[in-house]
Amino acid sequence: MTERAYALDDIIRKHLRLKSYSKRNPETIIEKGNLPLENNCPESAAYFRGASNSITQALELLNAYDNDAALRIIDQALGENPKMTGLHYGRAIALARLGRTVEAVDALKLLLSESPQHEKACTLLEEIAADPTTNLIKEADTAFHSKEFHRAFKLINKAKSMKHPAQDIDYIRAKCFLELNEPGAAREALKEELRYHPSNDKAKMLLDRIRSEHTQMASVKIRSAEFQELYQIVMPYTMLSEDRLYSLFAIAKRVCLKNISGNIVECGVAAGGSTALLAAVVRKYSRIPRKIYAFDSFQGMPEPTERDRHDGRTAEESGWGEGTCSAREDSLMEICRKLNVQDLVIPVKGYFEKTLPASQVEIGAIALLHMDGDWYESTRSVLNCLYSSIQRDGFIQVDDYGFWEGCRDAVHEFEMQHGIKFAMNKIDGTGVWFVKPEGHASYEIETA
Repeated sequence: MTERAYALDDIIRKHLRLKSYSKRNPETIIEKGNLPLENNCPESAAYFRGASNSITQALELLNAYDNDAALRIIDQALGENPKMTGLHYGRAIALARLGRTVEAVDALKLLLSESPQHEKACTLLEEIAADPTTNLIKEADTAFHSKEFHRAFKLINKAKSMKHPAQDIDYIRAKCFLELNEPGAAREALKEELRYHPSNDKAKMLLDRIRSEHTQMASVKIRSAEFQELYQIVMPYTMLSEDRLYSLFAIAKRVCLKNISGNIVECGVAAGGSTALLAAVVRKYSRIPRKIYAFDSFQGMPEPTERDRHDGRTAEESGWGEGTCSAREDSLMEICRKLNVQDLVIPVKGYFEKTLPASQVEIGAIALLHMDGDWYESTRSVLNCLYSSIQRDGFIQVDDYGFWEGCRDAVHEFEMQHGIKFAMNKIDGTGVWFVKPEGHASYEIETA
C-alpha cells in the first residue's frame, strides 16, 4: 500500500497542475457561483481582494508542500465566509496529503453538494475514495460507535496493514485496545498516531487521559541520573520499556569502557529512541570511532507468519501485525538531532532479508547487536546474516524473546543449528541479553 500512497500524491500533484489553480487567477480555486461578490458592491469587492490574497498564499504553500499552513489559511477563509465552498477543493488536497483522507472525502462531498458539476472535484473524490484504507477507517469507526468493538478492531488492523498512515487509524486502534483492557498498547498506538499526525487533538486528549489514569506506567524504576536524563528525552520516540532501555544503556557503556571493537547495530528502530540513546553513550564513552547502524523498513512491520504468536493469539489478532510499529525516518533523525548524535547514526531503509546482506561488509565487526524485529523470519534473518560479525565477548540483546513465540523459536533453532547455547540474562518479561558464548564469563552488566 505504500505504492498506493505515492499514487495518491501523484493524483494530487496532477490536480494542482490543472488550469483552475493558476497563480495568475487564484480566485478560480473557488467556484464563481459561490463568490461573495455582488455587482456594484465596494465592500464585497474589497473583501474578495483580501480573500484572493489568502488563496494565493494558500496555493503557494500547497505547492511548497506546507500543507498544515495551507489548511489553516483555507479554514480561516471558510470560517470568515462559509459561502466560499469552492475552497473545499484546495482543502481536500491539503487534507489528503496529510493522510486525513476521510476528511478530504467529506470536503469534496460538501463542495459537490453545492457545485455538482465540478469535474475536478468529482475526479479527485473518485480517486481518493478508491483507497480502501479510507473505507476501512469509516467502517471501523461506525462499528466502534455501534459497540461492535471486535469487528472495529479487525477492520482498523486491516487498514493498518496497508501501510498508508492515514489520520485516525491508530487513534481508533487505541480506543479498541482500551475496550480490550490494554492501556499500555493503547498508549503506544496513540504515540504512533501523533508521530504522523501531531495536530490530532483527539489523540492528544486520549493519551493524556491514559497517562493520568494509569500513573504506574510512568513511574521511574531506574535511579541512575545519567540514564534518566536521556530516558526523559527519548521516551516519546520508543516502545521499549525503561528496563530494556537501561539494559542497552549499560551494555553500550560497558562496550565502550572495555574498548570492545566494532560498531553497534540495531535491527528494528521504529521512532528511533533507542538508537539515539545508544549513540549518546557512544558519543560520551567510546575511545574509538564507532557508528550505529539503524535498520528498519520505516513503513511498519512486515507480514507475520503463523509462528508469530503471543499467548496463542496470532500477531494480527493481538493488534500488532503488519504495518504496526511504524515511524518515518525523519523521526529517527529528529531525536538524534535533539541529542546531537546524528553524525553517528546510519539509517538503512528496507526489510532485513535484503538490507542486511547488502550492508554486511560495510558494517564490519559488531560490538553490540540489538534485535528488535519481533517476527520469526526477521529474527532468523538477523542471526543468519550478522552473528558471525559479532566480536568475541560482543553483546546481543533480543527485545521480543519473552513475548513473541516466533522470535523465541528462531533464537533456539539457531542455537541448535550451530551447536551453541546462549546464557540468557532476563531483563523483564520481554527482553533478554547475552554475550557471544566464547566469552560469556567476562562481564557483568551494572545494575541500577
